Amino acid sequence: MAQKSKTTRKRTKTTRRRKKPQTTKSYTANIVGLVILVLSLLAFFHAGFIGHLVTNVIRLLVGDTYALVALVGLAIGLALLITGQLPKLAKRWVLSASLIYMGVLLWLHVALFFRSKSAYWFF
Repeated sequence: MAQKSKTTRKRTKTTRRRKKPQTTKSYTANIVGLVILVLSLLAFFHAGFIGHLVTNVIRLLVGDTYALVALVGLAIGLALLITGQLPKLAKRWVLSASLIYMGVLLWLHVALFFRSKSAYWFF
């Protein structure tokens, strides 16, 4: 009678779990969020010399809508302070909000020059 051959099982390799290197959490984004939050609050309320300075810098960049930009900075600073990362927004929302904002800026700019007397040479 034929002898039954022994089936040898492959020896399973035991895998050791690798220890994850312990990383120290960086609080840089939280600190940046705190700085943006404080500067936006100072700019929005015109508090002190720094508040007026930040307000005038924002006003230099965006004009009379500095309060809206200060509020947006406040929201971004608060999100950075709490989560440590920028809020994730869809590109279409950011694009449409920027186009609307640029349209409002253009409208305000045109209204400013139509109020001034030096704009009448155009017509």
